[in-house]
Parts: sequence; structure tokens; C-alpha cells
Amino acid sequence: LSDPRPTVRRAAIDEVVEVRDLRAEERLLAMMFTDPELQVRRAAIYAAGQLRLPSARQELVARIDADDTDPMLRRDALIALGRIGGEGVFAVLQRALGAAHPGDREAALRGLGELRDPRAAAQVAQVLVASLGTPIGELARTYLQRMGGPLAVPALREQLRVEHAGVHGEVVLMLAAWQDPTVVPDLIDLMQQRREPLLVKAMLASTTGLDIDSVTDPVLALQNWYRDHRMEPQ
Repeated sequence: LSDPRPTVRRAAIDEVVEVRDLRAEERLLAMMFTDPELQVRRAAIYAAGQLRLPSARQELVARIDADDTDPMLRRDALIALGRIGGEGVFAVLQRALGAAHPGDREAALRGLGELRDPRAAAQVAQVLVASLGTPIGELARTYLQRMGGPLAVPALREQLRVEHAGVHGEVVLMLAAWQDPTVVPDLIDLMQQRREPLLVKAMLASTTGLDIDSVTDPVLALQNWYRDHRMEPQ
């Protein structure tokens, strides 16, 4: 890590991350914003995030807020901060979502996606609904999927109130992918509208366990299932 050659320092950082060698913590913290080579500084910030070093949090926040921070380093810091988490991190990332530059906003979204916090999941779900069909919306979708059901499902349920039919349907399908029984009535509506019929039928079957093709009145059978089982964990 102290080698005069930047390529060697960068390779050493990669090795630290690979073996998760926390003995390098102090040196990594010093390299994040003081190494003479930009790519080495970026690698050190990445390593701090990957290793989830709480000791890096204060410096990362300070550099995110500083006006003279290199834009690439600021964006790396936002993502690393989300991985580290801890007190005050959500507020910093939420504030950065309103940054003037789209690169900063994307990095803040990525940081929120890394943060295992219900407030972060709720914020990412809001971005999904507001930006569905755009690259940012798809990024939000990806991060919600990575967060997993315990965080993503409650966040997405809050977005079921959206009035736009197309967006509402996408939220329903995402919840159905986690077999969330609360969206069975919405899936019934989509089935009757013949929206993505094969997908919707498969999701209804996996959530309810019903063989929809074998019943005389699928809608009635699904409504009865929902009445009897909607409060049961899936």
C-alpha cells in the first residue's frame, strides 16, 4: 500500500478487499483522499465501502459536503457511505438525491440501495414510481430486488396508492414476485384485463397455490382464497 508505483498500490487495495484484511484499515483511510493518484483514491474509497469501515464514515460525509471534492470521488463516497451505513447516513444520501448534477443523484440512489434501512427502501421505491421506464427507474427496481422482501415489500406496499394505472400495475407485479398476498385482488383485476395473462396467472398460482386452470370460476376461487388466507404469511 505504500509502494511508490500507483499500479502496485491499486493492486494491493484490491487484495485487501479480496481477503478482507482489516489490518489495512488505517492506511486505507489515509489513502481515500490524499493519495496522489485519482484511481488509487477511488479504489481506497471503494475498499472502505466494501469492508464497511465505520471509521471512514465521518471523512466520507465531510468530503461529500465539501464543494471542492472531485465529482468522481464524491459519487464513490456516496455509494461507499451507503454500504457502511450507520447514524446520519440516510439523511446525507436523501439530501444528495436533490443534487443539481444527475451523476450525484444516481450515486445517491446507489448509496440508498446499498443501505439496509427501511427508510432507504421507501425512498428507492418512491424513485421507482416517479421514474418508471427510465434508466433511473430501472436502477431503483434493481436495488429493491437486491434489498429483498423484508425491506422492499413494505416500501412497495406504500406505493400501491399511486393513481397511474400502468405504474400501479408494475408495483403489483413486483410485490407478486415476492408472493405478497395483499396484491391478490390487484392481480385478479389484471387477469380480468388480460394484462400479461401468462405472467399474472403464474403469479396468482404461486401466491395462492390454486390450479387456476382447473376451477370453473377462477375469479370466485381466488376471491374466496383471499378472504380466507389474506392474513397468512407466505
